[in-house]
Amino acid sequence: MFKWVPFKEQKHIEKKLLKIMKRLKIKEFDFNWDRAGCTIVFTYGEYDYKMEHSVQKAKRKGIILNHGLDCLSELTSSLEMLSEIIDRGNYDLETWIRGMREPAGITELNVIRSDQTAYGE
Repeated sequence: MFKWVPFKEQKHIEKKLLKIMKRLKIKEFDFNWDRAGCTIVFTYGEYDYKMEHSVQKAKRKGIILNHGLDCLSELTSSLEMLSEIIDRGNYDLETWIRGMREPAGITELNVIRSDQTAYGE
């Protein structure tokens, strides 16, 4: 009978992530996963970036993930595909991660009411 061993799977995924981050020349990164999802935060150049995935996001797309470790595996696979594209010379990393910048120190959101325009008129 097949026996799921979370420690072995976790170790494999973390090792794979470390290898991919080295391949992408990302020296500073952190990740976390729990039963509902995962997050990978990294510094590239002078900016911080954040990637998130969750069981709920996957479910909305019709993908069945059981826990955050599955989410981390999916993000790791996405980063691996991205590194392959970069290695082929199609694009550079900056092109892909531009939209993932983590704004520093956001404390409030700017909300536009229906009775005003984006310029406050």
